[in-house]
Amino acid sequence: MSAAGPLCFAPAGDISDKLQKKLASIKVISFDLDETLWPLSPTIENAEATLFQWLQQNTPRITDQYTQSQILEQRRQLIADNPELRGDVSYLRKLSLSNLFKEFSYEAETVDQAYKVFVKARSEVSLFEGVLPLLDFLRTHYRLAAITNGNADLVIAGVAQLFVDVQYATLDNPAKPDAAMFLRCADNLGVRPDEILHVGDNPVTDVYGGNEAGVMTAWFNPHRQSWPSDLDAGDIELTSLSELTRYLPGAD
Repeated sequence: MSAAGPLCFAPAGDISDKLQKKLASIKVISFDLDETLWPLSPTIENAEATLFQWLQQNTPRITDQYTQSQILEQRRQLIADNPELRGDVSYLRKLSLSNLFKEFSYEAETVDQAYKVFVKARSEVSLFEGVLPLLDFLRTHYRLAAITNGNADLVIAGVAQLFVDVQYATLDNPAKPDAAMFLRCADNLGVRPDEILHVGDNPVTDVYGGNEAGVMTAWFNPHRQSWPSDLDAGDIELTSLSELTRYLPGAD
C-alpha cells in the first residue's frame, strides 16, 4: 500500500438537501469485506493451494486419490445437495473436510487443523490502496462495523482493531441479503438501522439487503458497472472508497 497524506472530509458539493439530512444522522458505517476492502479471487486461490499442499504433507491418502480440482468439485456437490450451507461458509468448509477425512479414516481433530491452515491463508489479504488510512480516519468520527458473508479472520487480516462490531454469516445469523446481520449490528451498537451506512460491492447482498433492513447503503462500484434494472438503487454510488469523505458530514 502506498503512503497516504492526511485525510479530510471533502465538501458535499451537489449532494441534495434530503441526502445530506439523512447522512447527518449516521452514527455507524458498516463495510462488506471481500471485494470491498480487498480482492477475493487471488486470496481464495492461494488459500485453496495452501490447504492442498498441507493435505499432501499430512493426509497423503487423500491427495493420492484426489486432485485439488476434484476436492473442490466435491464441495460444490455438497452445496448443490445442501443449498442452505451457502449461508455458512465456515461450517461448509469444515463439513467438506470432515467428509473427506472420514472417507480415508483420518482422525476427526485433523479437520480443525486443516481448517486453521485454510483460514490463515484466506485471511492474509492485500487491502486495496488507501483503505487502511481511510478506515483509520473514519473511526475517529464514526463507529465502524464489518458485515460479511465470508470468514476472513480480521486479526490475521490486520484490521480487527478498526471495528467495534463484526457480523459473520452463520446458519443462526443468516447471510446477506437477509436483514439479520444488519439488524443485529444495529442492536449491538444501540442505534436505529437508519443510523447505519453500509458500504459494499454487491448490488444484491449489500445494497438490496441493506435497503430491506432499513440501513442507508453505498454501492462500491470501482469498475463502473451498470446497476441491475430490477433492483432499487442505494443512496450513494462510489467508484472509490475515498469518495465517502465527499458525502459524510464528519464529526459533530
